[in-house]
Amino acid sequence: MTETQQKEFDPVTFDIIQNALEAVANEMFVAQRKTSMSAIIYEVLDLSSGVLDKHGQVAASGAGIPAFIGVLDKAIAGILKKFKPEEIRAGRSLCIQRSLLRRCDASERHGARLACFP
Repeated sequence: MTETQQKEFDPVTFDIIQNALEAVANEMFVAQRKTSMSAIIYEVLDLSSGVLDKHGQVAASGAGIPAFIGVLDKAIAGILKKFKPEEIRAGRSLCIQRSLLRRCDASERHGARLACFP
């Protein structure tokens, strides 16, 4: 196939894949909730989950707090800056400290007034 040719878009296949990715993200959410030792996670559900591509773009999001999904791609961008792609492989867990990512969880101030707290 040359670069000018495009694959035909199949909306049914697209829907099946999208629903499968969302199901994976929801299963991740359930697994985190069931295995967490923190009451904040298993009672308040203060978490979120998502499936991302190798470039850190969100492909599907699961249940949870929408604001967390809104910054997920930015958090992953911070991880991708710290780790080489070949270091990130299936089954590997990466733990990060949010303050190291700077703008993901920082409050914005104008003078003495708090303007935004994502």
